[in-house]
Amino acid sequence: MTKEQRIEIPSGGARLDGRLRIPAGSSGAIVFCHPHPMFGGDMDNPVVTAVTSELAGRGWATLRFNFRGVGSSSGAVDDVAGHVSDAAAAVDYLVEESGAGNVIAGGYSYGAHIAIESLLGRSDIAGLLAVSPPFAMLGSALSASDKPVSLLVGDRDEYCTLADFQGALQSLGPAARGEVVHGADHFWFGHDAKLASFAASFAAGFER
Repeated sequence: MTKEQRIEIPSGGARLDGRLRIPAGSSGAIVFCHPHPMFGGDMDNPVVTAVTSELAGRGWATLRFNFRGVGSSSGAVDDVAGHVSDAAAAVDYLVEESGAGNVIAGGYSYGAHIAIESLLGRSDIAGLLAVSPPFAMLGSALSASDKPVSLLVGDRDEYCTLADFQGALQSLGPAARGEVVHGADHFWFGHDAKLASFAASFAAGFER
């Protein structure tokens, strides 16, 4: 597996701390966003590292990063607008560095919210992988898309109810797919293998 390198991503007046892998002849490329920093979320979150490590093992270029004000990223912890800018800057960086014509966006919890709201509509985003998206935060961002979107939730997740999950699939349109994991809550303790399997299955549809 290609070793991660530490990089800095310019995003407006901030510089974001990130970890980048670009293997030779990569199978695909993904930017994956972390959960809410106000609740301890950062790019070292176990869900983030489980997904990116799985795809890196399949030969994918991967980029995880800290939103502004988190860890070594400069700037102040911002509201959604600042994080939207950070996610867009991360995609721009990965496209430029990897040469990929399109990339996959993704995120966990709040990171999935940011990815759906800010990245799904971009022409250089081929699809989106969302783990435990907080559906109540998304609102009108859940509009129909012709791009593949995969949602993964646990049946014990208090922030992603099954009713909201079904409603989200309908809102996102026929290209959206979802899976509910029995026994999993919002934090995915003990379900690393399922996370890896889901990410691998989604990635397989985009591999070159």
